[in-house]
Amino acid sequence: MKVDLHLHTTASDGILSPKRLLRYVKLTKHELIAITDHDTVDGIKEGVLEGERLGVDVIPGVEISTYKDGKEHHILGYYFDWRDSELEDLFASMKQVREDRIKKILNNLFVHFNIRITFEELSAHFNVRNYGRPHIALVLFKKGLVESVQQAFDLYLYDDGPCNVSKLPFSSKEAVDIIHRKGGIAILAHPGIHIAQNTDMLDEFMEMGMDGIEVFHPTHTPELAEMYLDYANERDLIVTGGSDYHGYLNEDVFSLNIDLAQEQVNKMLAKVRRPLLYL
Repeated sequence: MKVDLHLHTTASDGILSPKRLLRYVKLTKHELIAITDHDTVDGIKEGVLEGERLGVDVIPGVEISTYKDGKEHHILGYYFDWRDSELEDLFASMKQVREDRIKKILNNLFVHFNIRITFEELSAHFNVRNYGRPHIALVLFKKGLVESVQQAFDLYLYDDGPCNVSKLPFSSKEAVDIIHRKGGIAILAHPGIHIAQNTDMLDEFMEMGMDGIEVFHPTHTPELAEMYLDYANERDLIVTGGSDYHGYLNEDVFSLNIDLAQEQVNKMLAKVRRPLLYL
């Protein structure tokens, strides 16, 4: 079964609209995907409708930016009631904070590196509804100021650097709780990025009520993925995986095709706490 449970669209910081993304995954013969844009559900309806037309199952999802002990961690939510008013208010707040954050990062880029990019210039390049650092990186690349998107992060946009500005301080536990309140399941996204082999920290996240772990991710080595898989299986946790596809960091191709076992997919479906609400 060809599955990808971590995909981004123009609703946040991907380069493909939800409709175009679905056409893409149809060509790559994916059967089940999840749209997991950053701190927004704006792309779900369009994606689900196109998925129904093309015969691709689309899971309503989101990737929520959260903080624990001052460090950023991402929580994936699946199968929640994405039309809920509380979520709508939360994501609207996050969207405004994101826009204010981007403007501050652009100002820092000028102050510290004498690189001037206005918000108006940035927004003219993209037809998106939720801006992030990758959009700045792409403009730097398009202007010939860096040789790649990754170099833009390495030189200017890295965490804790002079240009960095914190996001809305939403706690990891709050994200897990709100996903559960809305009938969904909560998955720890790409733990290899911030947690690596620290099983004590993994335990702390699981004690929040996390339902599973994103075991398979492009940043995870085979050894790390095997460690996470063993950890999940020992604790009867849901196992997921995805390419974290945006459409620019991996040269516009899926960097990882997830071959989740049917039993792993079934375990995920069995944890859904309420009837699925799509449209």
